[in-house]
Amino acid sequence: MALKPHQFGLVVVLAIAACSPTPTQSTPAPSATPLPAAGVSSPTPTTAPDTTPTAAPASVRVSVLADESSPVRAQVQSFAAVNGWTFVPAPASAESLREQAQAGVEVIVIAEPGLGPAIAEVAGEHPQSYFIALQAEVAEPPGNVLALGGPGDRIDQAGFIAGLVAGHATETERVAVFSDTTTPTGMKYRNGFLAGVRYACPQCQRDIIDMAGSEATEFASGEGAKVAALGADVVFAAAGQAGEAALVAAAQNGAWVIGHRDPTAADAERVLTTITLTSEAALRSALEAYLQGRPRSGTESLSVANGSLGLEPFSPAADLVLSPLDRQEIEATIRKLADGSLETGVDPVTGEEK
Repeated sequence: MALKPHQFGLVVVLAIAACSPTPTQSTPAPSATPLPAAGVSSPTPTTAPDTTPTAAPASVRVSVLADESSPVRAQVQSFAAVNGWTFVPAPASAESLREQAQAGVEVIVIAEPGLGPAIAEVAGEHPQSYFIALQAEVAEPPGNVLALGGPGDRIDQAGFIAGLVAGHATETERVAVFSDTTTPTGMKYRNGFLAGVRYACPQCQRDIIDMAGSEATEFASGEGAKVAALGADVVFAAAGQAGEAALVAAAQNGAWVIGHRDPTAADAERVLTTITLTSEAALRSALEAYLQGRPRSGTESLSVANGSLGLEPFSPAADLVLSPLDRQEIEATIRKLADGSLETGVDPVTGEEK
């Protein structure tokens, strides 16, 4: 496939009103400046102070506070089995957290976001244990606590990658994004996507559909069909019922879509890929660091840098619109996000453009 002409230049932003899209002037392309943004904790590992073990004990017990069906529980159980650790499942509660620490369990993984205050208190009382908290806000984590994920997660990078793919895949040089802009998460997806499109396809028109909430399925479905009919041939929507409704309608009207879709749906072949955000890679890295006697502490945002955010494999149908050169350029740009040489241009906490 020949190199698309839209891969260089400047961009025009297309903002959608309630009925029909209206073009607006875009902001400059994101600059290559170091990550992370001010005010957001760095995903770079930090060495825990003396209160944390300097080497993994010969026999390690690892407790997981999570539901039985939690993928975190299964992941830690598998890690324990491979490395000869003793796996100790436990309910996700403050009482259970304290019981595990009092029993001297060496590693305690918590998959309950609401236990942040309890984690800080119990960890301060039991420095012999090492705590890994997932998506829990732990204020000023003690030296034996690693908090993975939180308000600073790089959702803007997820949106940017989706926009990057859309900018390379579009043949009409017109794309669309659906998002709930009443939340910082929705703003991160939206503005990250716009920046990614601007980076890959500066001259592309961008249809922007802002939804007040994630339940506006009827509105989203109607707008999804509309933008496809008006020429947007690649559509992205963040997770949620309204976003899914927009993707279904767009796909049924011939557009390519980026995001979750039912793989059994008749129009599932219109899905190019989806973006994943999971703590699995970051958790595995943290457990391995402890195993090697280098436990990390502090707060780490989920990001491309620590493998928590990434691009799912492209569908076979993507070969119709993405050349090998397109894919190479997408991969190279994602590596720049990972090593900090490229910034999205979006505040990773508020989602506002910088």
